[in-house]
Order: sequence, then structure tokens, then C-alpha cells
Amino acid sequence: MRKRIKKIQLKKGSDAQKSEVHKLTTNFIKWGYITTTENKAKYLKGIIDRLTHKAIKNSQADRNILTSALRDKKLVDYMTMTVAESFKNRVSGFSTVSKLPHRQGDAAKIAQVRWVVAIEQFMKLPLVDEKEKVTIVSQEKIQEVKK
Repeated sequence: MRKRIKKIQLKKGSDAQKSEVHKLTTNFIKWGYITTTENKAKYLKGIIDRLTHKAIKNSQADRNILTSALRDKKLVDYMTMTVAESFKNRVSGFSTVSKLPHRQGDAAKIAQVRWVVAIEQFMKLPLVDEKEKVTIVSQEKIQEVKK
């Protein structure tokens, strides 16, 4: 028999929920904000605040917790250096949830999670690798090559 439990459940099954939370957390830290459904935003805010508090303390045990949660050394370094420096005088409330209008397709409640203080982004748009650079060639040169 199913009992009432006051806990936000995002997905059916613990594995799916863990992967969803990991994806939301890493994307939030990379971009500085994330737009998602209201329940996911509320759930994510608590996790982000806990991880930010660990980054501010920055002991070896806290770094191990950050590494297991984020699974990326660059993100852990970003959290302990950039994010922790921005919030060193703050005790709690590192992120905020602001409600947005309903999604048009299915009328789902949408919210945006963002940092309280403006922080330098981990990821910058647009990312282009050196190998992926495209050179623009005029139509005349293309016709010359064909001849």
C-alpha cells in the first residue's frame, strides 16, 4: 500500500531520478541558470545550495563530496574558486527560483533557477574547437576548382 511521503519525486525509479538530478546540476553550474519545470526547480535549488556550501568550506572531505556529485574535476575547481569567492560572505540562499509563464504545449508550470549574485559563467557561448572551424569560400572559387 502506498503511503504519503512529503518528498518531491521527479521520475519513477531511483536511477532515473539520480541521472536527471546530475544532468540538471551540471548544466546549472555550467551555464549559471536553468529553465525547467517547477518541481524540478524546487528540488534542484536545495541540491545547489548544499553543494555551494560545501564549496565554500572547501575541505578535502567537501571536495570529495563535490567530485562524487558533479563527476568533473573542472566543475569542482570552478565551484571552489569562482562560486565560493562570490558567496564567501553569505551563509545560505545561494540560488533563487523565479516562476515563469506556463509552457504553451502542455501548460506545465515553468520556473527558472539562477544564482543570487552574478557569477562569471563556466561555459561561454559559442564554443568552437580549433578543428571545427569552417572557412567560407566564395562561389567563384568553387567553380574554379570544379573546372
